Order: sequence, then C-alpha cells, then structure tokens
Amino acid sequence: MKKNSNLNFDYIRQIIELPILFTLSFRKSRTIRNPKKILIINTCLIGDIVSSLHAMNQYIKHRKNAQIDVMVPSHSKSIVERLKGINKIYIAKSVSNRKDETMNLTDEQLKEIMANQYDLILVMRISREAYSLMRKLKTSDIKVSFLSYMTYIFHLIKNIVWKGKVKQYREMNFKLVGEEIQNKKFEEIFNFTTEDYKQIAKMPVMAGKSKKIIIHAGKGWKKGWENWKWAELLRRINKLGNFKFIFIGNDKKEEADFKNIQSNLNFKIYSLIKKVNLSELFLIMRKSDYFIGIDSGPRNMAHLADLRSVSLLGPGPKHFMPLDEKDVVIDKSDCRCTHLFCFKKKTCMQKITVEDVFEGFKRLKALKR
Repeated sequence: MKKNSNLNFDYIRQIIELPILFTLSFRKSRTIRNPKKILIINTCLIGDIVSSLHAMNQYIKHRKNAQIDVMVPSHSKSIVERLKGINKIYIAKSVSNRKDETMNLTDEQLKEIMANQYDLILVMRISREAYSLMRKLKTSDIKVSFLSYMTYIFHLIKNIVWKGKVKQYREMNFKLVGEEIQNKKFEEIFNFTTEDYKQIAKMPVMAGKSKKIIIHAGKGWKKGWENWKWAELLRRINKLGNFKFIFIGNDKKEEADFKNIQSNLNFKIYSLIKKVNLSELFLIMRKSDYFIGIDSGPRNMAHLADLRSVSLLGPGPKHFMPLDEKDVVIDKSDCRCTHLFCFKKKTCMQKITVEDVFEGFKRLKALKR
C-alpha cells in the first residue's frame, strides 16, 4: 500500500467476507436446541473484536453448560483467551489478512479442531482462511451474521449520505448473537488475577507516583496526526503537573515517530511499542490515568478499560464511540469520506489542532475521579 494512498486497503480486503457470509446463510443444517459444543468464529480487526467482547461475554454466560471454543486472529488471542468461560482458542487470519498476522494453527491444534464435533458454529465475522478451515469441520448447525451485517452496512451508508445518527457497532454484535445489550464492568468480563496485576506493577514504566498518560500516535491510512503536534501537546500538558507519557503501538513507523517526538522534547517520554501484548496493555490501561490517541483499536480498548480518554477521530461513520460520556471526542469531519476512501488533501485528523486536544485533556483533568 502506498504511504499516501486515498484508499484504505485494510478495509477493502474485507469485501471478500460478504460472499462468504452469503454462501453460508444458505447452508442447510440441523438445529440443536441446547448445543453442548460451540465454536465462535470472529476473525476481525482489534477494534471490532474489542467492541464485540460484551456481546460474546453475554452469549457465553447464558451457556454455562456448553464447551465454547473461539477462533480469532493472532493479534487478539491474548485478549480473547482472558474472557470468562472460554475453553480453547484457535488462530486464523483476520478479514484484512495483515502481514503481521504470523500465527496459524499448529499441526497439533489442527488435528484437535478437526476431531471436534460441534453442535453449533456461530459466525460473527469470518476471513477466507477461517472459512477454508470451517468447511472441513464437523458441525450440526451453522448460524451466520449475513442479514444483520448487511442491514448494518446499509444503515451506515444511509447515515453517511444523510449525516444521520449512527448505531454503534457493539449494538450490532449483541444482535448477531441474539442477546440483549448489557454493559458490564471490566472484572465481570475478564478473568485477570491479582498476580497478573502485580506483574504489571513491577514494570519499570509503571513505577512512581506520576500520573500516567497512555499515548497512541498511531499509523496507517489517513489517520496520522503530525509528530510536531504531539510534541507541542506533550509540552503543554507537562506544564500542568507531574505526568509520565507512555507511548504504545506495534509498528516500526510508530517506533520511528516516537523517537522523532522524543528528539523534540527536553523531558523523557516512555515507549512500550512492540513490548507488550494486548492482554498486558489492557491491565496497563487499568492502572493508568488517561489515554490520548487516534481512532484505532487501542482507543476502543481504553473505553472498555474505563480509562478516561481523548479520541482524535478521522473519516468515516462514528460507530466506535466511548461508553462513558465523560470521555472527550474530537471530530473535525465535515465530509462524506468513509473508512474505505478519503480524497481530501487536508484530512479530518489534520484539521485537529494542538489547542483542541489540549483543551480536551484539561476537561478530563478537571473531572473528579
């Protein structure tokens, strides 16, 4: 993908999912009233996975007598395996088929899943690789999301054209699994232990009494906020009190941007880029004070971790919004661009000023926690 491409190939590659879901919706199956062995396939991107966790948790909770396996992309494994009630985790490529998705099923895992006789396979999102594997599995029933998914896509298109209010993606996930919408506390969803939190507390970057601000400057398609703006923002915030700025990410460009930002500051900032998995990042967020970042998977994680946040939004429908109204959202979009394309020379993200974000952070800081 070209650095300054007008098209978001990460999302364009997901189009292959639609004919797969359509095909599966016509597959004949035998419904088992109380399935005892279930496989959930949810091979989507991190932000989509995070937005589906409440719904998955609710679905699993209501099937305590069932053995439930899950198939997700490698980047989401460390999160999903911490969901309460999960039996086994299997790995398949995501719908975007990213280059950094290197983990696949081992020979042992392949034999194991092939030997299973599932009463039900519940397809929330499915990649080509997951579909190829699923076709070989033994199952009595398959439930797919095609109708709900297409209804949601048409809803997004309508509201992009007419600039109406968009239903949140997490709402669609509850509909996909046939559950009522419920918001739960972090501890009710995950099975993290006291020892897990102790290990996070031992990390050098978490030491000290400074207020910890997680920063995700991000990367990728039409999402960048310039490095000089990040540097200026941190200078201003640093004057407000005793803060520790901790950068996160998982990309070489993010590492390079971090070094560039550090070189323009006369105080130390910290990096956990490519140093922690998403499970560890969740706990780091739980032990931090603020999050500032672009429209991305990590900011969805911050919302779920109940970490007060300032989110810088790019183009497209706003269907990943904070659960808490106290969080600050900065949106300068005034066009009909989507997650698939943006032809503006000056993007929505680039219109956001340092002052916009700084004032947003001051509003967060003024809140009593």
